[in-house]
Amino acid sequence: SWRAASVRHVFPAELAARLSEVSKGHQATLFMTLMASTAILLNRYTGREDLCVGTTVAGRDHLELENLIGFFVNILAIRVDLSGNPTAETVLQRVRAQMLEGMKHRALPFEHILTALQKQRDSSQIPLVPVVMRHQNFPAVTSRDLGRDLGAGAIEFGDRTTPNELDLQFAGDGSSLEVVVEFAKDLFSERTIQRLITHLQQVLQTLVDKPDCRLTDFPLVTEDAHQGGASGTKAGRLDVSKSPLALFSAQVKASPDAVACMGVDGSLTYRELDRRSNQVAHHLMARGVKRETRVGLLFERSPDLLVALLGILKAGGCFVPLDPGYPQEYLDTIVADAQPHLVLSGRALGERLSKAAGQRVYLDEVLAASTDASEAPVLIAPEQLMYVMYTSGSTGLPKGVLVPHQQILNWLYPLWERVPFEQDEVVAQKTSTAFAVSMKELFTGLLKGVPQAFIDGAVVKDGESFVSHLERWRVTRLFTLPSHLEALLSHVHGVAERLGSLRHVILAGEPCPVELVEKLRETLPSCTAWFNYGCTEVNDITYCDPNEQFHSSGFVPIGRPIQHTRALVLDDELRSLPVGIMGELHVESPGTARGYWNQPALTAERFIPNPFGEPGSRLYRTGDMARVLEDGSLEFLGRRDYEVKIRGHRVDVRQVEKSMASHPEVLESAALGWPRGAKTPQLLAYIVAKPGQTLSIEDMREYLSARLPTYMVPTLYLFLPALPRLPNGKLDRLGLPEPKSIEEGGDYVAPQTPTEKTLAGLWSECLKQGDMPAPQVGRLHNFFNLGGHSLLAHRVLSQVHRHFGINLGIQSLFDSPVLKDFAATVDKALAPEEQDGSGDAHGASEEASVIVPLATLGALPNLFCVHPVGGQVTAYRELALAMGQHARVYALQSEGAREFGAIEPLARFYAEAIRKAQPDGGYRLLGWSSGGLIALAIARELEQQGCAVEYVGLVDSAPIPKLAGERGWAPLIAATNILGTTRGRGFSIPEVDAARTFLESRGWSEEVFGSEEGPEALEELARHFGIALSEGSSEYLLARLETARYYLSLFAGFKPETLGPKTDLYLYEAAERAGSPSNDDTSGWGASRANVVQVPGNHYTVLQGENALRLAGRISEVLTAPASAAATRTRAS
Repeated sequence: SWRAASVRHVFPAELAARLSEVSKGHQATLFMTLMASTAILLNRYTGREDLCVGTTVAGRDHLELENLIGFFVNILAIRVDLSGNPTAETVLQRVRAQMLEGMKHRALPFEHILTALQKQRDSSQIPLVPVVMRHQNFPAVTSRDLGRDLGAGAIEFGDRTTPNELDLQFAGDGSSLEVVVEFAKDLFSERTIQRLITHLQQVLQTLVDKPDCRLTDFPLVTEDAHQGGASGTKAGRLDVSKSPLALFSAQVKASPDAVACMGVDGSLTYRELDRRSNQVAHHLMARGVKRETRVGLLFERSPDLLVALLGILKAGGCFVPLDPGYPQEYLDTIVADAQPHLVLSGRALGERLSKAAGQRVYLDEVLAASTDASEAPVLIAPEQLMYVMYTSGSTGLPKGVLVPHQQILNWLYPLWERVPFEQDEVVAQKTSTAFAVSMKELFTGLLKGVPQAFIDGAVVKDGESFVSHLERWRVTRLFTLPSHLEALLSHVHGVAERLGSLRHVILAGEPCPVELVEKLRETLPSCTAWFNYGCTEVNDITYCDPNEQFHSSGFVPIGRPIQHTRALVLDDELRSLPVGIMGELHVESPGTARGYWNQPALTAERFIPNPFGEPGSRLYRTGDMARVLEDGSLEFLGRRDYEVKIRGHRVDVRQVEKSMASHPEVLESAALGWPRGAKTPQLLAYIVAKPGQTLSIEDMREYLSARLPTYMVPTLYLFLPALPRLPNGKLDRLGLPEPKSIEEGGDYVAPQTPTEKTLAGLWSECLKQGDMPAPQVGRLHNFFNLGGHSLLAHRVLSQVHRHFGINLGIQSLFDSPVLKDFAATVDKALAPEEQDGSGDAHGASEEASVIVPLATLGALPNLFCVHPVGGQVTAYRELALAMGQHARVYALQSEGAREFGAIEPLARFYAEAIRKAQPDGGYRLLGWSSGGLIALAIARELEQQGCAVEYVGLVDSAPIPKLAGERGWAPLIAATNILGTTRGRGFSIPEVDAARTFLESRGWSEEVFGSEEGPEALEELARHFGIALSEGSSEYLLARLETARYYLSLFAGFKPETLGPKTDLYLYEAAERAGSPSNDDTSGWGASRANVVQVPGNHYTVLQGENALRLAGRISEVLTAPASAAATRTRAS
């Protein structure tokens, strides 16, 4: 909203005088010194060495402008280079040189710079210079200085706004200095700005006291209890008296016949699980497994997995999880690096391993051969290795994290205390053992006497099936990704009723939107959300409790450390940072991993001596950037290295790059998470082919899919002639271009059938990335090759459900990922409905171009929405989705002008189309804007045909003045109607007059839109009113303009006849109606005695976002009201 506030601060007079002296000594102005100080402060806050700070110039360089009244101020973007850890003097000299150079170009309009840089305009961010700094260097003059006894002060009127995130306004000369910091209230609190000013004064003082001070040595100190980080409660040392295996044995003794785990293949009690795992342990010991012997573990999710895992641990060994879903080459890479003594698996999976894997032992043979079920005589030490888990590595190879038994204990006890188990709980085991969260699924309930339900990976990917399994096992506790939970809540039908048993959801793995936890509370009020932050090297680090999950950033903070754990936010010199300042998160914990298998250099780099702890203790450098919030909790701000989180998985892009570079036809390559800085990025690959070689996306994707896990295969691709390089020859990652469109691969073949066309639109909408235009989806395109993945697939299937009224499992999209094949699947699912004559509007094939489905859930009454004069019905989309629980929503659209020269035959044409779609009466119509007039005409025609019309809703509709259809006005009214829709705000009568004047000033009449100059005229008119048109959209808008012109010619001056008394007539007026002069000919129209209901929004936003939900609620109140209540409502007579 860019609401503004400000904080004023007066600096000490001595500091002001010394700053003036320092400036003169360096042949700089005070303004330059203040700019240098601002840049240093921003560097210390953000860590950026390349900054762009805005300032303003008067723009009155010419003598002729001095006496002119007007606004000539221009913005000057000053780029400040802070690389190389320079001294304060060096920064000042660099700023001085840059300022002098910049002032030579001060007459160049800032808008021209943005245009040349092709900066995207966005109301949510200020392009190029979010921080502005300026200085007024004239001395302050008061009324007393003028010899007059007058008082002066500031008076504020209404809410203030700011065009910048921060605006530092310095005033004063060598005798005094003050600053007013104006800031965006949605981004900063007043306390944050006060702290920033304190730090600014420290920077200024250091600059004058120690001009040779290096950038990283500028102190930023505040008296804040939370400076440097946060600690969990310690209450003594971690209890390691009982190992995880000892805790398991205690549960076996306490409840031997209780169910320990269950799956589709059966269940095991604690007694059975203990006996079988003992058999495995003895067999492995006979094969040479002892303390910390590495044993590969290759199983699908089932009770057998738990038998094998416990057997390895009871033999004293440590397991190496191997995910059956990984490509063969990736599995072989892990096995070759880990060099396990043997691999324990099921027979079918074990045969996948290469001979290099060494001994393969099959569980069924072990259980058949081993008869000794006694407890193995092995003692487990807390520091002993429990498992070696492989994650994405910086060398291009996965790295093995060495995890001790005490890590389990370190997160287990705090989790039990934070979220204690209650009666009749069940934990879902849904995650591959290759990821750390699986350890919590496996052990949290097992070691507390709570059963776990194993759910297969294929089931987890299918939202509908997954919910069915959660419902079947009555799961009470679920560990999952925020994006996975979002998919379940948004795209699986009946979640609220089906998951009533769910009590706790522990979210982790990626940033969590605040709105997601709110949605969970609304959908499942009895379920509590917990947000957890951790990593494989430590597992749990912090939790954010339910009462602290709201934050102005829109994302849940990562919270506070668990017991015995300290999280420190430090700079590159390992100095603690103040509240609010970004630094790298370091962790001190007894659960820290031992290091990385066979990588001593990397271990030394990431596990460092702890300068804040006991001698010999270590800190783990997470590589995550974070800051301490004012309440002492922590906020995650992204990665500092080459790692990105892809759907909850940590991916080092260098490993992806190495795999791409191994392709025989690739010269060089790069990868990054895109959009940059996004909370949920996708992998974007940049590829340069060798000379004479031609690569396709299909080639690269197939090659990488055979070598990398699915989540590490890029979804977006750009082919470049060369990668950008820095002067030193290194890859310029910041210089990698942003994709202007998604590379789709293959030739474009337009969709042919109505189903294909509808699905192409749905896919395009779901696959749209950031500010890029939506991809053009052809009938031969593959959903996953366009960047689709399982979470987007849920969204597509949800849209298919709403548009076609059918439920398809996610497997249908995996089986038929090509558009034409998926359309055939949809048509097949629709076939029974189309043959039974049930009145489905989708089945009216001859009217497919007239009636389109918007939301068609279940056997609900139909609601037909009528297009406005532009002919399109996309404006109804959000309303239709909101109405999906109360009506099957269809729309009457008009792709172009129709052949009718009068209203009556047009109304008859639409009435017949509606009757074909719904042969029986009881019709319900809705029209927004001018669509309301068309709806009234259709309703009257249906009544004259003897049909019952139950309801007509008019959404902010009003008669069209007769003037709009006249020759000299119709094209102009149509043009401003189309542009008004584009900008989301209609044109007032003065603006229409101004549009005519503008066209005439260019030598055009209103008929220009029908000529060859039409596109140019429309683009010029849009630009004149500050409306941004996307590239190539003018032709489409002109087609809409012609359609609007046709309907205006029909309905200008139209006064609908009064409907019969049995029809409920409602007029939903937008609360923010633009005040325009009334027309003399608008009285007495068909809605003059309608029930008037005021709804939030303006003429355009009434159908958008939250307003659409509110409007849907008011409409549903009428549609679902009992007949007796409806009979007593006031009707138009």
